[in-house]
Amino acid sequence: MAGFMNFTSDDTPIYDSCRSYDTLKKLLDEQLASHNETNAVMDLVLFQQAMEHVTRIARIIGLPRGSAMLVGVGGSGKQSLCRLASFIVQYEVFQISVTGTYGVNDFKENLLMLYTKTGIKSQPMTFLMTDTQIVNERFLVYINDFLSCGFIPDLMTPEDKEAMCNGVRNECKAAGILDSMENLWDFFIDKVRRLLHFCLCFSPVGDKFRIRARNFPALINNTVIDWFQAWPHEALVSVAGFFLKDIENIPSEVMENMQYHMAFTHLAVDECSAAYLSQDRRYNYTTPKSYLELIALYKALLASKREDLRQQRERLESGVAKIAQASAQVADLQVNLKQEQIIVAEKKLATDALIVNIGQEKAVVDEAVESSRGDEESCAQMQTDVMAFQAECEEDLKAAEPIIAEAEKALNSLDKKSLGELKSFGSPAAEVVQVASACIILTAPGGKIPKDLSWNAGKKMMNNVDQFLQVGTTHTLSLLSQAEGV
Repeated sequence: MAGFMNFTSDDTPIYDSCRSYDTLKKLLDEQLASHNETNAVMDLVLFQQAMEHVTRIARIIGLPRGSAMLVGVGGSGKQSLCRLASFIVQYEVFQISVTGTYGVNDFKENLLMLYTKTGIKSQPMTFLMTDTQIVNERFLVYINDFLSCGFIPDLMTPEDKEAMCNGVRNECKAAGILDSMENLWDFFIDKVRRLLHFCLCFSPVGDKFRIRARNFPALINNTVIDWFQAWPHEALVSVAGFFLKDIENIPSEVMENMQYHMAFTHLAVDECSAAYLSQDRRYNYTTPKSYLELIALYKALLASKREDLRQQRERLESGVAKIAQASAQVADLQVNLKQEQIIVAEKKLATDALIVNIGQEKAVVDEAVESSRGDEESCAQMQTDVMAFQAECEEDLKAAEPIIAEAEKALNSLDKKSLGELKSFGSPAAEVVQVASACIILTAPGGKIPKDLSWNAGKKMMNNVDQFLQVGTTHTLSLLSQAEGV
């Protein structure tokens, strides 16, 4: 039976029976998809037991003043299924955020906010709370007071109470109730109790649940208890299939075997835990959360091993490719080696012939060296003679240097006046005539000795005194330079 399967024309839910689990699952899957579009995504596997819990919670909080006590070990899915059920009945879910500084005053402020939303704004609310969020036992005092009578004595100040009464005044009048403060307050409390629903998620492990149930009886007496038992084999297989379906490259028959193996492993641990309890009187709990962690561990190990295998495969493929590349290079080198061997053989033959030729030429060179040794000795003798002749010339040069110096001095003493005086002589001495003849020979053009070497030819030569001085000086200096070089 469920109150969300059928609706009237004005969207009023009709409490009706569900014909099959397939129909219920289809509807719940659609509701879950809608929830995930607007809220935090929940990966839920709605097997038969989970669907029964969702319908049970929705039926409990769908009733006026309905509150639920969800009892089960941690990780059973109590909070997730409560959120889905609240979404189905269109309730807003509120859950406190416990921090290191969260205390009683913060809890009272949250309760006051919930009173305002439900009593003033008429917003149906689901207050979802777990036993781990009860950091102070005084929280349970306020919860017990609300569940028992709806009124929490020290929650509101008189000003807050007056504001709440004024907020529902119009509704109270519309309902035909006299708007006295007492009636307004009763109307406000009744409205809050109808619209504010508690969903308490407690764990039966340990003594806390038993002690709290004894100390705060409204937790049991004014709530409907929904026990979350261990997941059956069918649920374990379905959950494993849901979380393993995203693994790639696994055949369907292997996937099915994996699902059943996961369920078998979890149930085997349950059996061992029962044996451990009977033998050692100690508890070991296997929760649905531990089953999900088992699946997550398998997926992580599988991904790690696949990554290792992929890297090894890449290394192997790279090694094979490099071996093939090296083989191709070796084949090319062998072809090049054969060609080079032919060239080397040809060059070796040419080198052998060259060695033979060099040997023959060396023999000829040796013979020429032997024959040139006589020429070397004659050259050495010639060098000795030349050096002796050079020494003799140097001696002669030393003896001639004074004469050359005197000649240069005499040459420098010549001037135009002296030549003019010489030219006026009619019949000079024979030595003067010889000197004039020598000058004719020296200044002769082309180096040819003239036939006329007489004194008259000499005076004719000296007609232009300046030219004679220039030409004579040039020839004389040239002769002196040659004499010094010799």
